[in-house]
Amino acid sequence: MLSFKTFMLAEAGDKPYDFHRADDDEVGTRYEFSAGSTPYSATIEHMMGGKHAEVVFGIRHEDDDFGPHTSFHLTGDQGTKAAKILSTVHHIVKRHVAKHPEIHTIGFTSDTGEPSRVALYKRYTKRMGGTSHDSGHVYDTTVHTIPADSYRT
Repeated sequence: MLSFKTFMLAEAGDKPYDFHRADDDEVGTRYEFSAGSTPYSATIEHMMGGKHAEVVFGIRHEDDDFGPHTSFHLTGDQGTKAAKILSTVHHIVKRHVAKHPEIHTIGFTSDTGEPSRVALYKRYTKRMGGTSHDSGHVYDTTVHTIPADSYRT
């Protein structure tokens, strides 16, 4: 029988929520999906001349003062939705890199104050052939980098 951690990784990439491209510009693209009744967004920003793409995802909010923005919650707060949310982000990135052959690497970050998120991202990154390390620039942040070709196979 698979452990929960192994199950989470096995499920990532298999059963995404429906998603759609919400908007894009010269810097990147924002995708949207719902996990049950909770709206999410995943933004992919192109950096370093388009060779690197940074992925940020979380719960989408509309605010009169701040406009649309994304908030982050502990992975554990999402319960069994975490695997399906990560699966959805996986499929979003896969579709995005297929349309952008110039992208060489995909990056995610996680706050070290959220050990469950760090652990999930590290396992996912390793499974995808990438690496994780503490950021030397942003305090309490772990950087996860995955070769874009891992999404193209």
